[in-house]
Amino acid sequence: IYGEHALCHELQTHMLKQASSNSIFLAALAQNVLSSEPPMGIFRRFVVEHNGEHADELDLKKRGILPIIDLVRLHSLAHSITEINTIDRLHALVKCKAMTIEDSRNMQDALRVIMQLRTQHQATQITEGHEPSNYIDPNKLSKVMRKQIKDAFSVVMDAQQAVKLNYRQGMSLMLGLRLMRYFLRSFFVIKNNLFTHHNYFHFLKNCWKQTLPSASTYWKACDFLVVDLEMSSLDVNSGEILSIGWVTVTNGNIQLKSAEHHVIHSNNGVGQSATIHQLRDCEVKQGLSITQISARFLQMAAGKTLVFHHASLDMAFLNKASMEINGAPLLLPISDTLILEKEKLIRKHTHIPQGELRLATCRDRYNLPLYPAHNALVDAIATAELFIAIATHKGSDTKLKDLM
Repeated sequence: IYGEHALCHELQTHMLKQASSNSIFLAALAQNVLSSEPPMGIFRRFVVEHNGEHADELDLKKRGILPIIDLVRLHSLAHSITEINTIDRLHALVKCKAMTIEDSRNMQDALRVIMQLRTQHQATQITEGHEPSNYIDPNKLSKVMRKQIKDAFSVVMDAQQAVKLNYRQGMSLMLGLRLMRYFLRSFFVIKNNLFTHHNYFHFLKNCWKQTLPSASTYWKACDFLVVDLEMSSLDVNSGEILSIGWVTVTNGNIQLKSAEHHVIHSNNGVGQSATIHQLRDCEVKQGLSITQISARFLQMAAGKTLVFHHASLDMAFLNKASMEINGAPLLLPISDTLILEKEKLIRKHTHIPQGELRLATCRDRYNLPLYPAHNALVDAIATAELFIAIATHKGSDTKLKDLM
């Protein structure tokens, strides 16, 4: 490049700032990283080309070298790393604490092993008068080299798995939410009468209008609404929401003044579920309507990430209510302390013992006190404490994407 270097540096700084804060761009980049997996299947067996002139061979460049380069590029752009060379980027990622020394060294070694094998293979081809190629027959490798190349591929596969957890899970959700919200808002403008029979849709629409933080935002800079429900049944088709409790987390702290607990009206009664949550028929018959609670809930949820312990269950009931009241699902970002703990335990154990993911058991692993269970507000506060403990345990630079 010829010219004023300062202009190039200014352009690079601007580009990195835009890239690191653009969750949609990073989501697309993460998808690209995951599109080319190393050629190794179950039981560490090589996966070779099945037909064509390179049948029974591996593509070392496309399936080995490029995935590493793409992985490192993704992490570098996400953390505004200015270095261009892959090895230099790995060193820089360690310096900014975006990658451990061990992971960085493993990636460097994997890249060197694959590149060295490719270089030696191509040098042999040139010596023998053949056109150099990126394809190699693994059966012609020595036992030691086969083990080294398998170890290198394993490093890449582990790194791609981390991308699925740290990037794709959170950023794809953000991307999907934003696209779905855009289409729903646009459709609402075009077909203004579509939701005329859903008089409360404007509460959901106003909730969607609130700006959400990017997935790379420091978690303490984000607002969370921690929610818990008590239902008459675990079956979303037959059960009803009987009570709901929530509390906000702002700047990494629980805001107890924001805590609310509401009993919801039901004509069907509590049934056998009374033995769990202790709610009585006389209480739920005097409760507020689910429509009133929905409006208040959406006001509280605007601009926040929802937090649950077992989100799939609670969100099934909330989305069912939202469809009936608003004519559309909630489409709000979610963090699930149960899933976060499950991912943590899976890294340590091949099998998770029964009961290890219960709220009280998860809290006990962080030395949090035992609270009475099955009160929506108490459980919401208990989940909020667990959520903060998990986020704090992940490290001082935990991002929103690390919790989704």
